[in-house]
Amino acid sequence: MNLRQPFLELLKVIGTPKGLSKTDETVIQDAEHLTTYSGDPIPAGKKAVSVKIKWRNAKRTLQHDELKNLQENMVKSLESAGFNLR
Repeated sequence: MNLRQPFLELLKVIGTPKGLSKTDETVIQDAEHLTTYSGDPIPAGKKAVSVKIKWRNAKRTLQHDELKNLQENMVKSLESAGFNLR
């Protein structure tokens, strides 16, 4: 890894499900890069990047359907920004 090069951060506004409001304390606690791969079957000039995202609500346990909605909205936002997700 070449540490002389600067890192970049992606700040992306993410849509939230209707059930969440500005006062809701659901946040992305952590996003971790897992792997980066380029080569067959990934098209030339592209790469596959895997990340792990940890969601948390400071006041309550998130329900499965809430997490599913959060993830679906994040995927839609990234797709609209030009990312090809699978």
